[in-house]
Amino acid sequence: MASIYNNLRRSAAKKANQQDGTGVPHGELEEVPGDRQLAWQSAVCYLPHPDKVSYGGEDAHFISDYGGGAIGVADGVGGWQEAGINPAEYSRTLMRVAHAYLEGTLTEFTEEELEARIAGGDVFIDPRGTLHAAHIRTKVAGSSTAMVMQLDQERQSLVAANVGDSGFIVIRGPKIVARSRALQHYFDCPLQ
Repeated sequence: MASIYNNLRRSAAKKANQQDGTGVPHGELEEVPGDRQLAWQSAVCYLPHPDKVSYGGEDAHFISDYGGGAIGVADGVGGWQEAGINPAEYSRTLMRVAHAYLEGTLTEFTEEELEARIAGGDVFIDPRGTLHAAHIRTKVAGSSTAMVMQLDQERQSLVAANVGDSGFIVIRGPKIVARSRALQHYFDCPLQ
């Protein structure tokens, strides 16, 4: 366990040099010392643009207690409205399917997904696979940026995947200790 902790510290120190000008390092976080359980606090509040209040905006999320905790957020692309498509349907479906995949309540899994779940044991920690599985199963028109993150109690770590400019920050006490990097082609043009 000490070697994992030291490797994380070295990795965090190395990544501290890879900053985006905010002074906040990207990448792995130091392990929580001792036998403490990882925990987080999460809350959700939707504040849609006044023009989007009638359908609740384009954002969606899930919160789960699975495996120590998991959350997902999706931000639907409003431009679909111009084509007569409700952009909220895609982001909401994406998060509903991601939640079901993560908790193992989908009715069908691919052979590859079943093998990954079996290899993962009782708790399945796989934000990237969760986003991929949700994407290939979301059969409504639209697009979205998205982020899924989980606490991995066994490894004492936070595991995350994001697409586009959805992301996260980690705050311990009054200090921001890490943040995700936005994936975008250029400003206001995220990968989707």
